[in-house]
Order: sequence, then structure tokens, then C-alpha cells
Amino acid sequence: MYFHLRAVPPGELRGDVPWFEGLFADDWDAVRERCAEHREVVLDKRYVSVDELYTGTRGRPGTGEFRDLPVLGAGQVIPREDERMPPFVVLGPELVARATEFLVGADFAELWRARLEDHTAWHGAPEPEAAAAWRDDLAQAHRELTEFYVRAAEAGDVVVKTLLI
Repeated sequence: MYFHLRAVPPGELRGDVPWFEGLFADDWDAVRERCAEHREVVLDKRYVSVDELYTGTRGRPGTGEFRDLPVLGAGQVIPREDERMPPFVVLGPELVARATEFLVGADFAELWRARLEDHTAWHGAPEPEAAAAWRDDLAQAHRELTEFYVRAAEAGDVVVKTLLI
């Protein structure tokens, strides 16, 4: 499973499901090129952990204001014809700007401390090496998402998201 986020100029956005499917049908070379240009982000199974980094886990007190953050959540849902497949989610420029503002202003060290506390409360403390690798992985995802959203916001782009299975 891969969670894809792709920046699209608003004038190119179409409302039909085949267009959205085609948007994510490129080969991996094209995807890697867009990722290098911060026009696309691909998160593997870590996307759940990244989402919890920003929103808190299991209703963590004090994080309710982040639940509707458009970084990985929120947006206009475009269902696929096959209901078993995850929908597409579209963020307009105003939600892209909101996500960007959050990411740029976020203190990664504080987010990481809260995420580790949540994990420890529910699952026990991870081994130090595992925690360090997990932290590094989340830090990289945070940098990639921040760079992606900053570029999308500067261009006035919409962001289209989907989970590819």
C-alpha cells in the first residue's frame, strides 16, 4: 500500500474518476521524478504513523484541533466506481495553504515526543534502536511533506490524495 499525494494546477483538475485514476497511473520513474521536484509524495505503510504524528492517537487529549488537518486527512472525497477501492481526496488551494502553515510551524521534536508517549502508553517503550529508526523515518516524511506542501502552496495548486493498493 502506498499513500500518494500529488500537486496539480487547478486549471488541469477534472472531475471524472478515470482522470483521477490516470493521474496516479504513471510508471515509477515518472513518480520518482515528481517526488524529486516536490510535486508528489509517496508514503508506504508508514502513512498511518505519519498521520498519528500530526493528529495524535486514540483521542489523545488536546489534539482534537488537528484531527481535521488536511495534511493526510480532510478534503473533498471523490469515490471510485468500485466502492471497495479507497477514494480520491482533493484539497483546494485554501486547504493546501492551511496544511502548509501547520507543517512549516510544527515543532518536529515536540510532535515526536508526543507520538512516542502515545506509543509507549499503548504498546510499551520501543527498543532504543527501533525508536531511533522510527524517529528518523518520521522526520524524513515530515521534511518531504513540508517541502511538497510549500511548493504546492506557492504555486496555488490543489493536492489530490489516494491510497494505492
